[in-house]
Amino acid sequence: MFISGTRSALIIPFLGYGIFVILSKNKKVIILSVIFLAGAFYFFYGTNYLESVSYIRRMRTAFHPTEDASFMLRVENKMKLRRMLADKPFGYGIGSTNSSGQDDSEIITIPPDSGLVRIWIETGIVGLSIYLLIMVLIIGKGCYILFFKIKDPELKGIESALLCGFAGMLAASYTNDIFMMFPNGPILYMSIAFVFLAENYDKEIEENKKIILKNNEKTI
Repeated sequence: MFISGTRSALIIPFLGYGIFVILSKNKKVIILSVIFLAGAFYFFYGTNYLESVSYIRRMRTAFHPTEDASFMLRVENKMKLRRMLADKPFGYGIGSTNSSGQDDSEIITIPPDSGLVRIWIETGIVGLSIYLLIMVLIIGKGCYILFFKIKDPELKGIESALLCGFAGMLAASYTNDIFMMFPNGPILYMSIAFVFLAENYDKEIEENKKIILKNNEKTI
């Protein structure tokens, strides 16, 4: 992440790890993690330490977006798109951002830059709202399953990692088109399928533990 300079990816460890520690329901881990995340945020936002290191200096610009020319250009593009999409609640149509033969030359001149902006252009505010609602419901359902339903700690850890990666990369899609980029898209949606199947896996693990316990009792 540091080497590539993909600053939008910084949200993944912050948001993803934040959700992960909450799902753990371990007070000590939550307290230590809050201290760690707050310290990391302060390091990037409130200090100039290691500013001479180019990778860190570039990452630090993500915490001062108004000083980043790239971010400000994207903000300017979003303002243009807002005016263009004002009378298009359903957008320009699926695939319009990728079509070289698009008749609306005005839309071709503005790069979508991110996955969420791409959805906004192609499906309008209606499509974007439905998409975000579905994503929130998916993440909420996954958190509910892992927080209240799963008993096996190892399974819960693995499934939580999959869900938190999904949430983090969705947030990173605000400024970058990584959520739907191959092979990220298929991997992320398969991850959610595994999360939704976690209750079945948990029952299988519990049954296997009972069988092993019975066999051990017979052996004794």
